[in-house]
Amino acid sequence: MILDAKHASETRVGKEIQKIKQKMEAMAEKIKMINDRVAAVEPGRNALLKTDLQASIAKLEEVWEGEVGTLKHELWQTIQAHNHNADLLKHHKDAIDQVQNRMTDVTPNPELEQVHLQLLQVDKVLQREMAKEVQMDQLMARSLADGPNAEKVAVKKW
Repeated sequence: MILDAKHASETRVGKEIQKIKQKMEAMAEKIKMINDRVAAVEPGRNALLKTDLQASIAKLEEVWEGEVGTLKHELWQTIQAHNHNADLLKHHKDAIDQVQNRMTDVTPNPELEQVHLQLLQVDKVLQREMAKEVQMDQLMARSLADGPNAEKVAVKKW
């Protein structure tokens, strides 16, 4: 099984190598054809080719300068955006630092602490009252569940 997979893989690689060789041979033929054409150009005609080449180079330089100018402008915009973001981050950091400093600078207020302690006491009292109310509700529920006989028994005991 492993040998079959190895053989199949080698076969695929061999086919790919053949395709690459064929393409390389085709490219070599095209290069030879181009070289033949260049060699066949008349020497008197080179002057015309040179001017065409110079015009093409000038046009290419013009396009290149335009692209470089666009690239420089985009780079400048990116730098401006980065600087703006850096300024915002610094501003936010300063604001956070100021808030943190104010929080640490606040001195404890004794009146505030007293009010807090009183609120805790009130909360405890409310919890006790709520517990009593729950007990009363449970007692009332039991008495209602026992029915009218429970009221007579409760009245006789008194």
